Amino acid sequence: MRLRLPLLLVVVILVTSPEGLNYGRPHAASPEGLDYGRPAAPRGRVVAVGDVHGAADAFAAILQRAELIDRQQKWIGGNAILVQTGDVTDRGPGVRAALDLLMALEPQAAAAGGRVHALLGNHEIMNMLGETRDVTPEIFASFGGEPAYREAFGPAGRYGRWLRAKSPLVRVNDSLFMHAGINPDVTTASIDELNAEVRQLIARWDEGVRSLEEKQ
Repeated sequence: MRLRLPLLLVVVILVTSPEGLNYGRPHAASPEGLDYGRPAAPRGRVVAVGDVHGAADAFAAILQRAELIDRQQKWIGGNAILVQTGDVTDRGPGVRAALDLLMALEPQAAAAGGRVHALLGNHEIMNMLGETRDVTPEIFASFGGEPAYREAFGPAGRYGRWLRAKSPLVRVNDSLFMHAGINPDVTTASIDELNAEVRQLIARWDEGVRSLEEKQ
């Protein structure tokens, strides 16, 4: 029976072969001036999945269809690379399950010679900063209520700690992945510099919130 998947998930599957790609090229800027950084070490095919937004069951079905996980949601993708380009959070009721799946697959993929890149989208950053306008009552309930949800995404929370270690951009082979885009007229910083800047801004926000709470 053909599996029908919701259209709310954008899926791009790139099948690449390490042969013929020059991974030894110097670290150079693109013709537009944007430094795309060094590519990751060559592995197998690349599967990229866009906005999940709490659709955990559909997300798992896509990964099964792509032969990255089995029915028990265990990694079977070998040396494949999964790139999730952000916006796992908000809207759908399965936010926690989708995050838990990504977190579980990271070490499983690494042990098999593969890789899971979970990138930050604007909705992850919104939740890390306490902006929960797109969090539904069902999502709050799945975390044990709104206070528990906010704590979970805070600097010391299970999901907050994990997300704060993530980046908004990654280069895999000759492809650059991120949630949105980069305007070279605004910045020509390298991938590493942009990722570091985002993490620094989030850390400064956390420090500001912590300072205000201590003064209350």
